[in-house]
Amino acid sequence: RQNRKKITGINELATPTVFDGDVFGLTWSDDVAVENGMAKFPTFFRDEGDTRRSITAADVPPETTLRKTTFPSPPTNPEPYSAEPLDGSWAEPGPAAGPMETTLADGSTVRYCWYRFIDQPVFQQFDWPQETRDDLQALIEKMHAAWPIDGTYLPGSDGELASFDPALFVTPPKGMELGHVPIVIWQGIGSD
Repeated sequence: RQNRKKITGINELATPTVFDGDVFGLTWSDDVAVENGMAKFPTFFRDEGDTRRSITAADVPPETTLRKTTFPSPPTNPEPYSAEPLDGSWAEPGPAAGPMETTLADGSTVRYCWYRFIDQPVFQQFDWPQETRDDLQALIEKMHAAWPIDGTYLPGSDGELASFDPALFVTPPKGMELGHVPIVIWQGIGSD
């Protein structure tokens, strides 16, 4: 849905498919232009009652001038994401260590802090009893102890399913190996 309108016309272009080895993907119809092995989702849609239907460029009414309209590309130097200065749920109970930085393969810098799992900002909205908080923290500590970062826990049935930027694998400070997680507080091009 988009603006409370059901989006239609997509299933005629791409069908969700489970391939051999339980691999999920899309099977594109013959109506979709594929360039260099990549298909593109529709650009144009028409509102029809409570639905928004995909249409071809040829179906766009000329008086809208949408076929001739160009939209700017995203900025090459976007505004950074920032949770700084840390306040509210970011500050109470707050990080256990940091900030620290790493540079990703895309050239962006990520600043992060280490939080006890239960103390990370997302959980501060819940009015959980202390026993629930303690139980969740204990579970995460057991998981961290049993599942080191270099293990394989749910191997793919065929090939490699994903790879990650090595800079995303950060090492916790001494004493925070169990039950602590890195939480991004800033990401941008260069350093702030």
